[in-house]
Amino acid sequence: MASQLRGQLSATDPASATDLTGAADLTGAADLTGAADPTRVADATIVRGLRRAFDGRTVLNGIDLTICPGEFVALLGRSGSGKSTLLRVLAGLDTEADGEVDVPSRHAVVFQDARLLPWARVLDNVVLGLGRSERGRGERALAEVGLAKHERAWPSTLSGGEAQRAALARALVREPELLLLDEPFGALDALTRIRMHALLRELVARHRPSVLLVTHDVDEAIVLADRVLVLTEGRISLDVQVGVPHPRRRHDGAFASLRARLLAELGVQDDADDHADPDPVFDTSSDFGADLDADFESSPSGDDTDSENDK
Repeated sequence: MASQLRGQLSATDPASATDLTGAADLTGAADLTGAADPTRVADATIVRGLRRAFDGRTVLNGIDLTICPGEFVALLGRSGSGKSTLLRVLAGLDTEADGEVDVPSRHAVVFQDARLLPWARVLDNVVLGLGRSERGRGERALAEVGLAKHERAWPSTLSGGEAQRAALARALVREPELLLLDEPFGALDALTRIRMHALLRELVARHRPSVLLVTHDVDEAIVLADRVLVLTEGRISLDVQVGVPHPRRRHDGAFASLRARLLAELGVQDDADDHADPDPVFDTSSDFGADLDADFESSPSGDDTDSENDK
């Protein structure tokens, strides 16, 4: 474990820290041509007694959490509940907390803002910090997310969904053992968000990182995660396995029951039955990412259903 912090957290080792672009240390990473290196042992993410306060206000109050290797965990909570603070501590971006945090040495972050450097082409953004010898890895990563034809594009020409796919490629090219997602789809339109859910599930199944997804969207948490946590007043107030088979339908009994339970924990009344909208099917089991380039072929602009405001 390269990022191990005990007692008062100290400055993170630069060799293992995750910077604001989402880049992490690549030492020993497997390439993207197939399965991850079978000799790699992915460690659990372990948090014990984590506390963080800002100006005397306690945000995290004794958090205990274990994320098993390959497990996909979603973290829900009201605004200001400390979700992003917890993620930043795990990423090594906040070193002022107290407690014990053990995270895998290879970890990467994808934020709501793709954080692509505007003066660098898409491929250069993906391999940022890896050196020119790793450009082949970057090309394969872009192909995985359906952006093979956008290697030399400027970030300003990408739609919102395309920019987030480039951010995913930048994270996954490093073969992280822990992938941290801070509301990465919050700024996307509804159709693009559903497409990104399917792509993310496909990529996670292929690369098998542990995942922590911070989100406000209860449906998104159920669709994507193996396990959902609710953060309330600085503590984890609910920890539940999803247990809903794919494809996950919003109005299936198990989905609706878990949704109501999570909303109740968040202090929100479930009004799903008050709407007559068609029942969406969240089928995240298909080989969705392979169809993305075909979609670009049929769209002159290369836009993947994002609104003009996302560009």
